[in-house]
Amino acid sequence: MPTREQDQTIAAALKQTIGANLRAARERLAWTQELAAERLDIAVESYARIERGLSFPSYPTLMRVKDQMAVSPNELLCLVDGGEAGNAQEKVLSEHEQAISRISAGLRSLDTGTVAAVEALVRGLRRA
Repeated sequence: MPTREQDQTIAAALKQTIGANLRAARERLAWTQELAAERLDIAVESYARIERGLSFPSYPTLMRVKDQMAVSPNELLCLVDGGEAGNAQEKVLSEHEQAISRISAGLRSLDTGTVAAVEALVRGLRRA
């Protein structure tokens, strides 16, 4: 099981990846941060914090990114470049697989209705 420090390292890497990809999408559209924030219906500072890799976007914000910027949540999680980031992504993916195993093990002890709700949530996220 990953330590709290490892979880924080993974979260920081994911925030950086999401931020870099969001910035790249915004620049492709030739939008300012102000315009992006307006289109995504969030505060400019909140948007800037996401781009700088300091915070995660909320689920509603991810859905607006998909609609307004034509970027899926999956695309936001992909690497912009290789290099050191590629190594970090490999580590994140390895940790991701471990997290999936932990989630799967945890689901075994839940009732059928809860498992069905989790399954529906995952399907919704995959369509996004």
